[in-house]
Amino acid sequence: MGFDGYLSRTEGVLLIIAGLSFFLSLCIESRIFRKKYNHIKDHSLFKNISLLILSIVVLTLSANYAIKFGVDFAHGIKISPILVGLTMVSIGSCLPELFFSIKAVKTNHNSLALGDVLGTVITDATIIVGIIAVISPFYFNPLIIYVTGVAMFIAGALTIAFITTGKALNKLEGLYLIFFYICYIMTELLVNNLNK
Repeated sequence: MGFDGYLSRTEGVLLIIAGLSFFLSLCIESRIFRKKYNHIKDHSLFKNISLLILSIVVLTLSANYAIKFGVDFAHGIKISPILVGLTMVSIGSCLPELFFSIKAVKTNHNSLALGDVLGTVITDATIIVGIIAVISPFYFNPLIIYVTGVAMFIAGALTIAFITTGKALNKLEGLYLIFFYICYIMTELLVNNLNK
């Protein structure tokens, strides 16, 4: 949808439908999850929901400041705000997932860690972008799709390949993914410099 450098309201709706369809399919397949966790006490559930809502509010407020300071920083050192968004802001926004996933892995909840990361990527790429397009259709440099979109596809393929071999993600494979991210950042910087 983004190859023409524009996302319309219609495309935004289609992205939202795609994201919701994915999560609906997960809900349909989650009978085992419901059976396993139907013993949770009501007061515990209420407490967890309250803390979750509070955490989302805090994240929303902090996101506003992250955008403001990120744009100001980009203008201050005279680089494209897109680069700041793709690097520093994106790393900052991923820190909650990183800390959550590390905690989940340390407590032997590996599936929860992986689900959090993959769920965030899918939500951002479909529902979040779709909502933005519905509220305000927007233009962007198609290079973002050519470079970042291809990098996302390759990163996803690598992750799936690593996970399906041996049903685990080891340290060496983790280092490969980090190296791939560094290569992606270098490519992004190069392409943006050539495009000036």
